[in-house]
Amino acid sequence: MKNITHKEVLNEVLGRIEKLTPDTKAQWGKMTVSQMMAHCTVGFEVTLGSKIVKRTFLGRIFGNMAKKQTFSDKPIGKGLPTDPNYLVTGDKNFNEEKTKLIAIINRYVTAGEHELTKGPHPFFGNLTVKEWNELNYKHLDHHLMQFGV
Repeated sequence: MKNITHKEVLNEVLGRIEKLTPDTKAQWGKMTVSQMMAHCTVGFEVTLGSKIVKRTFLGRIFGNMAKKQTFSDKPIGKGLPTDPNYLVTGDKNFNEEKTKLIAIINRYVTAGEHELTKGPHPFFGNLTVKEWNELNYKHLDHHLMQFGV
């Protein structure tokens, strides 16, 4: 599975983000492109520990089972429910959200493992550094595919 901290993967992701425009439409789902970028930013905030999200009840029950499929080479399924802590609603400024997302991705990649959260993922529980790196790529890849880039 791809790892966001690998330079070639990082460059691929940043290049895909650069292809987004305020008019880019989702191929599925309800989010606008600006909401999607804000949503992805929240994921990195959780990973870096700047946003604390408690472990969900469903995560405690199903997290370990779902973890095996999520960390496989299969893409994340379309239409899965979003944890309410990651929901983004309302109008968002495209340029601001794009700048924030690129900045937090770069911060994450340069941060090093000592800056990652020590807490569990709200759904999957405890993750290794490798799993955080792969999950962050897979989540971004899912949403960038959602918007056709």
